[in-house]
Amino acid sequence: MVWVNFMPWRQRQQRQRLRHFCGLQLAPFLGLMLALSLLQGRDYGEREQQRSQHAIWQEATALLQQRLTEVEQEQRLRDEVQAKWRSLQARREQRLRQLAALTALGASLPETLWLTRLAWQAGRLTLQGRALAPEAAENWRQTLTSHYRVGPLQQNAPTAAMYDFTLNVAEIHE
Repeated sequence: MVWVNFMPWRQRQQRQRLRHFCGLQLAPFLGLMLALSLLQGRDYGEREQQRSQHAIWQEATALLQQRLTEVEQEQRLRDEVQAKWRSLQARREQRLRQLAALTALGASLPETLWLTRLAWQAGRLTLQGRALAPEAAENWRQTLTSHYRVGPLQQNAPTAAMYDFTLNVAEIHE
C-alpha cells in the first residue's frame, strides 16, 4: 500500500504548529529542568555540608567521650593512690608509735634485767628476758603498768642464778 498525501499544505501546517508548540514548550521545560538541577545541586551541597557537620560532631563527641573516660580513669587512679598513701601514712604513724614504745621500754630497763626476745604481733608485744632476781622483773613490770597495759609476769624455770621471764604488753594507753 502506498501512502498518498492529498493535502500537503495541511501537513506542513501541522508540522509547523508542532515545531512551534515544541519550541514553546521546550524553552520553559529546559528552564524548569535547569532550575531544578540548580536547586537540587544546592540541596545536595547543603546535604553534604550537613553530613560533614554531622560527621564532625560525631567525631568530636567520640573524642570527648574518650577524654571523659580517660579523666575518670585518672581520677580513679588518683583516688587509689591517695587511699594507698593514707594507708601508708597510718602504718608509718603506727610504726613510729611502736618505735617510741620500744625506745621507752629500752630506756626503762634496769641494769639487772636483759631482754632476750621481742615479738610484736597484732598490737601485742611479748617480751622475754632474764633477770638477776625475780624482784627486778616484778619492779620493772610495776613501772610499765603506769604507761602500758601489762599482763602478769610469767616466770620460767631459773637457770644458773638467772631467772627467765615472759611479759605481755598491750598497746600504749592513749
